[in-house]
Amino acid sequence: MEAQKLLKKEVLKGLRNLKIDCTDFEHCLEDSQFTYASKMYSFETPNYLIEIDLTECLIWYGYDHSEVYSLDLDDIKVFNQEGEINIDFITDDEILNSLNY
Repeated sequence: MEAQKLLKKEVLKGLRNLKIDCTDFEHCLEDSQFTYASKMYSFETPNYLIEIDLTECLIWYGYDHSEVYSLDLDDIKVFNQEGEINIDFITDDEILNSLNY
């Protein structure tokens, strides 16, 4: 249980330090008012390699005017030297709330 607390603390701290900007996502405006763009980030903490896949949804009000509609977590993987670690005890909301977006 203590190991899970330490893992969670390090993962969420790493996510807070990750800089995510809306310009990281490449949207292509087509015939829809909503566009979706995905981006994968990979970074290291002192003990783990973390890969996170996010999808940003924009709502378009005109060709040059849009706003973020949502940011969704598609997947997150955490690895140590022995391989992938199960982090099911960390909720999607905790992960998304930790992001510096």
